[in-house]
Amino acid sequence: MTYAVRVAAPDSFVCAVRAIVLASVTVVLSLVLHSAAGGHSSSLLAVTLLVVLTAAGAYGLSRAQLTFGRAAMLFGTAQAGFHGFFELTAAPGHELAHAATATVSPAMIAAHALATVLCAAIVAHGDRLVSALWSWLTRLWLFCLVLPAPHSGPAAPDVVYRPLDLRQLTEQVSRATRRGPPLVFA
Repeated sequence: MTYAVRVAAPDSFVCAVRAIVLASVTVVLSLVLHSAAGGHSSSLLAVTLLVVLTAAGAYGLSRAQLTFGRAAMLFGTAQAGFHGFFELTAAPGHELAHAATATVSPAMIAAHALATVLCAAIVAHGDRLVSALWSWLTRLWLFCLVLPAPHSGPAAPDVVYRPLDLRQLTEQVSRATRRGPPLVFA
């Protein structure tokens, strides 16, 4: 007999946060790997626009449970679109024809493939990773709360040094030598 685990659908705020985080990580990761492979970087305005568009698309998918394979297909398509977007919105000073042909190389394909795999892994295992991280941080916080506070009792009294009084010292020594059992044979 097979038991299905039902997971409650997240509310719209959680879906929006997931979509924004996913879009930000996806676009920034893609841009960094695109630039590392020799591609042209885009302006901040173009990257922000791409994050907003990606977040809008990711919001619709945030309620669905995606497997690694489905997420890889989805992000593979997105990476092709991101590559074209980055090349079309290259920083001023780059010719469009040069930008479109110069960066289709094995390094560029490998960079976008790596971004696809990383993003698919984040989507497929992201909730579990966040849950594990939250659990670890909670345990760490509780551990810090349970630790005993350092002892903050009264400090030891200050030692006062007085000059040595020889009369007092000889009286104490003579009293100490007179002590003992009584003399029986005297």
